[in-house]
Amino acid sequence: MSKESRGQRSNKEAARKNKRELERAILARALDESRKHGDTVKRQLVKNHDCPYCGYSLGEVPHADHIHPISKGGMSTMQNMVYVCAKCNLKKSNLTLSAFLRAHNLNRDLVEKRLINLGKDV
Repeated sequence: MSKESRGQRSNKEAARKNKRELERAILARALDESRKHGDTVKRQLVKNHDCPYCGYSLGEVPHADHIHPISKGGMSTMQNMVYVCAKCNLKKSNLTLSAFLRAHNLNRDLVEKRLINLGKDV
């Protein structure tokens, strides 16, 4: 099998995995269990990075954040969740990313670059 064929198969497998994850998140939202489902997703998130919002250490007790808040229609998926420092998470609360960045005068390009480097769609 050629490298290209393996790459196509890998891309298809990743697409199927993302589809299944999205379906589980949609079901959790329909059952009003998004936060509970978020606990499952949270266990899969990596913590070996700095806070994507402020750029400082995650600290002793990092928080899992929904980049697009549950209260605004966001879902508990790997793409929509990331570990952030407690200070940023408490300041962000249920703000959208755009509103949070404006409210705290953060550099949108830099924050988006950090999130993209963590594999998040922004």
